[in-house]
Amino acid sequence: YEVRISTTTPDTSAFMSDTALVTISGEGGLNNIRSLNLAAYANQDVYLAFRHTSEDKFVLLLDDVKVSNVNTLDIGVMDVTYGSPAPGDTVTFGLTVANYGSDTVTSFKVSWAIDGGAIKAMLVDSIKLAPNATLTFDHSSLYFSDTLDRFYDLCLWTGLPNNGTDQDINNDTLCIKLPIGSPVGAPEPVLVSASMRIFPNPFSENFSIEISGIHQQINAEIRLYDLFGKEIWVKNQFIQGNTRLEVAPGQLAAGIYLLELRSQGQHLLTRRVIHQ
Repeated sequence: YEVRISTTTPDTSAFMSDTALVTISGEGGLNNIRSLNLAAYANQDVYLAFRHTSEDKFVLLLDDVKVSNVNTLDIGVMDVTYGSPAPGDTVTFGLTVANYGSDTVTSFKVSWAIDGGAIKAMLVDSIKLAPNATLTFDHSSLYFSDTLDRFYDLCLWTGLPNNGTDQDINNDTLCIKLPIGSPVGAPEPVLVSASMRIFPNPFSENFSIEISGIHQQINAEIRLYDLFGKEIWVKNQFIQGNTRLEVAPGQLAAGIYLLELRSQGQHLLTRRVIHQ
């Protein structure tokens, strides 16, 4: 496939009047991350096009196309796997992270909490994670002494790339329902098309939330709580499409908080918020 650019109109002829910005031959696998430097088009209105040039049975699937300033240090969580653990097991989880920044990452920190309990962490070092590359690794540190078969709330997040500051923490956190044993019922479904952006993050007094991808009206509940599960702030509102909300949580201690989006008792999204 090709990525093409036009500085005039979004017509096919305009895109084809110049050479492609990049030509990819034989893209392998799924969830590949690529980036283009558009510095040559600074202060211009441009149109981007993706042209599928394959002549065989393969298809091109695009997701999360983003145009922004590239951060120097930016590492985020993409996926987590966990097998079929039982009560009393030490769970090995597989974590996939991506380097969204422009610098090679040689170390970073992974933290996690279960059911809002104590935070545990590990340092991943002696690596060379190039820009736009991904890394998958296994770690055995989740021990469940609970004898009940049930779903646990597991949140994982990354930080301290190269012992520095992650410049975009909105992609750092992933929260899942982790089944231990054979719990009755099913985990609360996740509305995968929804997204939630928080800014500024970290914040000092108030912050804003942008919720998008809600294709039908829902009665939403937005909750802010600390890592011990104590509710700090809550708001109920009907939302649809793109919605922006202002959050004024009042006096808070500096630290990490979780912002959750729910609807009719169903968990939709959780994001990490830092108060400084």
